[in-house]
Amino acid sequence: MKTLTTLLIISLFTVQCHAQLIKKPKNMRFVPMGTYTKNSKEVSVDAFWISNEVTNKEYRAFLESLKENPNDSIRIFDLKKLAEGINPKDAQTYYRYGDILEGTTCSEVWDDDEDFDDYLYSKKYDNYPVVGVSFENATLYCAWRTKELNKIQKAKGLAYVPDFRLPTEGEWEWAALGGKHESEIAYTSKLGKVNSGSKNKYGLHHLNSNVSEWILNEAENGQRVIKGSSWKKEVGIFDRIEKPEDYRDNATGFRVVMTYLGK
Repeated sequence: MKTLTTLLIISLFTVQCHAQLIKKPKNMRFVPMGTYTKNSKEVSVDAFWISNEVTNKEYRAFLESLKENPNDSIRIFDLKKLAEGINPKDAQTYYRYGDILEGTTCSEVWDDDEDFDDYLYSKKYDNYPVVGVSFENATLYCAWRTKELNKIQKAKGLAYVPDFRLPTEGEWEWAALGGKHESEIAYTSKLGKVNSGSKNKYGLHHLNSNVSEWILNEAENGQRVIKGSSWKKEVGIFDRIEKPEDYRDNATGFRVVMTYLGK
């Protein structure tokens, strides 16, 4: 499979500024625009929609679609090429489902922990966060989910909607703070269901617990950025975990966002 080091999800509708507004994406929460302080500097964030952690059940739907439609494909745009003014048709890469199916999961991350046997496929863990996924896997999931939603839009005679994507660092931190100071954010050293425990002012769970999460940003050294604490390790809201984009473990998952285009 081709590397996704420089490939970020931008749908053709975005490139062409053509979109149909939707009132509320399913199972997502609205986070208003705002400003917060980080390292004595103000960071401003536009409004966006964000989900709770992607579950095993949701990720299995992605895997099943890849398996059942091997000749279908996902289109990914290279953001850097688009920024350089290259024609969108020349800045896109297609990923055939059959080619990307292998490597979309890694059950070996649980080899040393029998407590979570068959974690991804057991119905017992349907509503737990998917783990063992790389930055590449999370990126492709977002593209697939966008395509599936736009199939529905097309069937209803509606225009395409914004892409699902990974959150930026600013979006993740703003959502995680939820109107609180960093020191007030609760941490739980236990792996649980994505909608378990307390939720913040935006109705979101586990933005600094359960599993750490891939975000969209690329680190200065070319690695990808993971944010937040997990059931295995506590880190600060503003801390970065930098890993190669093919990194996987049993304490890292992801959630998705959608750009808010206003009323």
